[in-house]
Amino acid sequence: AWRRMSIVPATQEAEAGESLEPGRQRLQWAAIKPLPSLIADLQGVKLRIGKVKNESQKIKLNQKFIFDNKKAPGDSLRVNFPYPKILNKLKKGNKILIDDGKYLFSVVKKIGNSIITKCQSENCVLKSNKSVHIPNFDIAFNKLTSKDKKDIRTAVKLGCNWIALSYLQNEKLIIETRKLIKKDMGIISKIENKHALKKRHHAERSDALYAQGFVWGLLPSRHRVE
Repeated sequence: AWRRMSIVPATQEAEAGESLEPGRQRLQWAAIKPLPSLIADLQGVKLRIGKVKNESQKIKLNQKFIFDNKKAPGDSLRVNFPYPKILNKLKKGNKILIDDGKYLFSVVKKIGNSIITKCQSENCVLKSNKSVHIPNFDIAFNKLTSKDKKDIRTAVKLGCNWIALSYLQNEKLIIETRKLIKKDMGIISKIENKHALKKRHHAERSDALYAQGFVWGLLPSRHRVE
């Protein structure tokens, strides 16, 4: 049996010196067998735009909009995208999805460190620090974020059985995580896109693979987390 744990609220318990063992003991007293395994699901790298003026800006359908590396708050014409390596790799035709995929921008051209796009969504309202997703774009993230490292330490204190790695693309994150956890803790590699699926032989250094949607049926059955 699996029990997924949100790592954020659990952090407060760990800082207070609490653990999850009393909860496990209560399950044991209630004769619930087998006891559930606890999974700490890490956030991983999440791309975000910068801040915008007045916390939100309306963007018209088919208008030009710029993503750049300027730190000034964004407006209805531009916004900060603080990832220069990604800006350099973007090309005409690439798609940029903002706010968990709500709004679509298509890359028209590149000028210096700025990307000129066209808004392809109606009723587009950009808000500060919203998420960015670039479909079919190879972005290599080879190190754990500072938040993930802190959350791993929290998971160890709480007595979790598994660490779930998000947005995994190669074995480097697995190797780094292995050094931070106890020997009896397992690692779950979350296969969440086509690129990760192609590289899954690296992820098989972990103890289990987890996937959603179309990639589920393509994973080796011995690694699937039911």
